[in-house]
Amino acid sequence: MKSETFSQSDPKRKILYYLKVMKQAGLKDLSKVMKISRMAVHKHLSDLQDRGLVESMEIRKGVGRPTMQYSLTSTGKTAFPKSYGEIATHALDYLEKNMGKDAVESVLRERQKELLEKYSVRMKDMKFNERVNELARIRDEEGYFAESKKDRKRNSHTLLEYIWNIIVQ
Repeated sequence: MKSETFSQSDPKRKILYYLKVMKQAGLKDLSKVMKISRMAVHKHLSDLQDRGLVESMEIRKGVGRPTMQYSLTSTGKTAFPKSYGEIATHALDYLEKNMGKDAVESVLRERQKELLEKYSVRMKDMKFNERVNELARIRDEEGYFAESKKDRKRNSHTLLEYIWNIIVQ
């Protein structure tokens, strides 16, 4: 099978992530967290099963029809590579050791400036709520699984980011 990378917004990628986090889930659970229909979730799960990334198990609870629970296969679990944070940390340590702390700060400030300019263009003339949602979309496009959540009671926002790529061999 050829190597394939799911796009950031691909629902299949999100299903794989949720199954990694939740270990096991049913159609109802996945439909709720993804905010799509059970039929849509079922279609994506069928495709992931055909690729050997997801497996299903019938669960019986008392009287009535059994429910299907889905989990990652061993192949599905290997679709999540290790974090690249270690190599970035090593590179920054090397810079500090050979060029000094100022060089590290300079690199990080330059990156911060680039991102601020890039994000500002896309978020120009947006209200605060829109900017938070757009920032989540931008970060998602950059390879983070990002989501924004608004707490209406506290009138606050939370931006969550998870660093991961899914590569299917």
